[in-house]
Amino acid sequence: MPAIRVKTTFRRPPKPGSAAFFSLADRVRAGLTTPPYAVLCRGIAPTQGRNFAQALLHAVSAMACQHAGLPVALNPPPISFTEVTVKPDIDPNADAVTSYSRTEHALALHTDSTYRRVPHGLIAFHMVTTDRAGANSILAVDDVLSALDPATIAALSEPVFPFKAALYPIIAHSASSTPILRYYRAQIDLSAERHGTHLSARHSAALATLDAALTACDAIQWLTLKAGDMLVINNLRALHGRSALSRDSKRRMFRYRLDVPEGALA
Repeated sequence: MPAIRVKTTFRRPPKPGSAAFFSLADRVRAGLTTPPYAVLCRGIAPTQGRNFAQALLHAVSAMACQHAGLPVALNPPPISFTEVTVKPDIDPNADAVTSYSRTEHALALHTDSTYRRVPHGLIAFHMVTTDRAGANSILAVDDVLSALDPATIAALSEPVFPFKAALYPIIAHSASSTPILRYYRAQIDLSAERHGTHLSARHSAALATLDAALTACDAIQWLTLKAGDMLVINNLRALHGRSALSRDSKRRMFRYRLDVPEGALA
């Protein structure tokens, strides 16, 4: 599996709207459509990061649409922004969908926004204050699927898995027949408990096989984000996670999520 691409280490990021900025956006777009479906940009000061990140994600989405032959929205969708810090006393099973990411616990490989009808296509993590204990992990969907047998893939492709009150397949296909993944085991288990969803033995076994494949996969890439690093991920084609943090961690990160038209990135 190719290593995560470092597109640029900036002394000063290009100004949004400039030719250099659109060149960067197109290179990020290209990186998000080939394994491992994640791109790392370095040297983005937190003071300029929020405006820069939002402009970059909108530009990447627009260029992805153009490249896929899809119309570009005149009024792009809003970007979801969350400042993520560790709150040691937070209940990881609270209703808030971001609760678990605010604990110091490790985050297993997962998809963001699994509870939505279509998960956000683009996500970005911009590190403001780092914690050496909190390494990020990335795994391309290709490597997950290649480790599964046809019977398991068939079971995971059925819309029976609970994400909040809705049932979705874990493996689906985009308009271009590209396989996409929706997976967050902790959310499946919590949703099943709260909404009384009972999986068959076949579907439970498929989940166990998927978990075993994720644990055994040697294609997982790890990286420790430094202050000023921004990791951009194709949320439909890559799973991501995080190792555990210290309980008193000062880690501070900006998280961005953006809807992308179906077929633009997958």
